[in-house]
Amino acid sequence: MGKFNFTPKIRIGTKLGLSLGISVVLVAGMIASEQINSNFVEGLVAAADKQQATVNESTKTEVLIQRR
Repeated sequence: MGKFNFTPKIRIGTKLGLSLGISVVLVAGMIASEQINSNFVEGLVAAADKQQATVNESTKTEVLIQRR
């Protein structure tokens, strides 16, 4: 089996620089993804809180009506 060397004429410093560049892009993508998901979850939590408040008010109203 032959040796798989896709970059035979590129020096080690260049390879390290490319690796660093790719790593920075991947980390930036991870941070952006986390921000997007965090905002999405925040919206879902706000909607759930609103629904829970509506249910609580409905329950309180039902109890008040039953007392009369």
